[in-house]
Amino acid sequence: PQDKRLAFVGAASGIIEVVDVAYYINRGKLPLKNRIYGPLRASLPMPGDDPSIVLKLFAVTQQGLVVVDLTANDIKAGPP
Repeated sequence: PQDKRLAFVGAASGIIEVVDVAYYINRGKLPLKNRIYGPLRASLPMPGDDPSIVLKLFAVTQQGLVVVDLTANDIKAGPP
């Protein structure tokens, strides 16, 4: 399924790219204020989160931890 084949890549420019690993296409870009210098981690939403959140991304920058809440609108539709 489309929602199970996503990867997240932190670019040096401070953008997180959403990639479809089955077709190697870009399914979204998430701009950040600061550059990421560590690994990215993804998790399912926490119990108290808004129901529109489908994934949470965690990244480390020089200013500290960044948490990005992803909704379905942040991810472009991919091939079936």
